[in-house]
Amino acid sequence: MNNMSKFFTSAAASCNSKFYTTDSVAAMPEWIKSGLKDAPYYCEEKNATFGGRNNVAPEKMPDFSKHSNFMTDFLQHHPEIYDKLKHRKTKNGVTLIDCIKTGVDNPGHPHIKTCGIVAGDEESYEVFKELFDPIIAARHGGYGADGK
Repeated sequence: MNNMSKFFTSAAASCNSKFYTTDSVAAMPEWIKSGLKDAPYYCEEKNATFGGRNNVAPEKMPDFSKHSNFMTDFLQHHPEIYDKLKHRKTKNGVTLIDCIKTGVDNPGHPHIKTCGIVAGDEESYEVFKELFDPIIAARHGGYGADGK
């Protein structure tokens, strides 16, 4: 075991939770510690509630009119893609909600454009390609899935 592994192993052992690896993290506010678990981040205080505690896709696409990211821009123009992908899962269990939660919970700022989407695993790019491909193309100035 290398020195870094020893450090983290001993730090984790000194705390009361497998998620809080140092005393400083264990002392952080609950809204931060909520993100250090094996479950999707859920925090009413920070309005990070998309998908609910069970991480289930709402039947109706949320209102993205006050959001500013590539994902919400695309889905506002193509709501049929949300309907098409909302019940899909990768072999590892990654859902559309897992991928777009960051862009829904964080409305963003019009002058700081983020992607608003993350891939939960490698297969996410294929299972949700109807959403990932146009976002990647838009973010990178037109380099589509078939670009060279």
